[in-house]
Amino acid sequence: MKNIIIPPRLQEDDQVAVIAPSSPVKSSKLKKAADSITALGLIPVIYPSCSYSDDLYDIDKIAEQKTAEENSAEIPADVENEHIEQNEQLYRIKPPDHLYTGSPNRPYLSAPDIVRANDINNAFSDDNIKGIFCVRGGYGSLRLAELIDYDIVHNNPKPFIGLSDISFLQLAFLKKSSLATFHAPMPSASYIEHNDEFTMESLKKSLLKDDYTTVINCRTVRSKNAAGHIIASNLTMLYTLLGTPFEPDTSGCILFLEDINEPLYKIDRMLTALRLAGKFEACSAIVFGYFTGCCKTPADELILSSLMEETAEAADCAALSGLPFGHDFPCITLPTGGFAEISGNTVKITKQI
Repeated sequence: MKNIIIPPRLQEDDQVAVIAPSSPVKSSKLKKAADSITALGLIPVIYPSCSYSDDLYDIDKIAEQKTAEENSAEIPADVENEHIEQNEQLYRIKPPDHLYTGSPNRPYLSAPDIVRANDINNAFSDDNIKGIFCVRGGYGSLRLAELIDYDIVHNNPKPFIGLSDISFLQLAFLKKSSLATFHAPMPSASYIEHNDEFTMESLKKSLLKDDYTTVINCRTVRSKNAAGHIIASNLTMLYTLLGTPFEPDTSGCILFLEDINEPLYKIDRMLTALRLAGKFEACSAIVFGYFTGCCKTPADELILSSLMEETAEAADCAALSGLPFGHDFPCITLPTGGFAEISGNTVKITKQI
């Protein structure tokens, strides 16, 4: 990796965008997210993609409504089209013919593609916005691949925070815009409620300090010293990008992987496909984080451990497990595009290159 851009640090009272590039966020969680960001000393600015509440898609609630008018969850076509036309004019994005624009038909998306893409482009181009928090993951960021202006991202580097489905955007920004981002807990998980000093300190230092280094002890999967740039990703998202223009080059990198609620056979499939694609052989090390909800029994834990060992052995690279990152707490913030070193069972993570 060359010429990676480390974004400027955030400062107290900076305005930061809150966006929902993937699935919808409930209004109750949006309020908690805003409170969490405020607790960091920052000023949250809620963007349009967050305004399409999960409540809009509450099937039980819709079924209970008595009139035909109330029974429809659709946004009136004239209102929807007006919104899209206004956004096109403001952000100068013209949707391709295949673009989905009808919210109620796809309740797993927070908003139409054009709205979600515009939020990203606008947040990066707005000089008053100093950072961008993705409120949650889910599904949908991949649909924005052709609508994001990667030159805007490159020319206006800012801290970009998220994980899970947001991994696509982070890998895309690293490849297309040379921008380092932050694989970190999202505010809808409520930093305040968890009251986790480790997580908050890691997040604050990563975002608010110019230089930040931390050393964490892990479990050794395969002992070997290694060093390289950080690529942190949800396993499913990395697997999804195989064969696309956004597939990351893992050469010489330390690959950090996590996932949630995936059955073991799917984890096996994804690790095998990535191995066959040369992604593990190319990297200098693999670090496994949380695989939340993937193991139901002690036997499952043994299978998962064996998959990790098998992957590292086949790639002939260093490997660690048990790093606290992903869909659980405590959770370390990882700078994708930053630098890491592995020595024995420790990993040293550095924000700067």
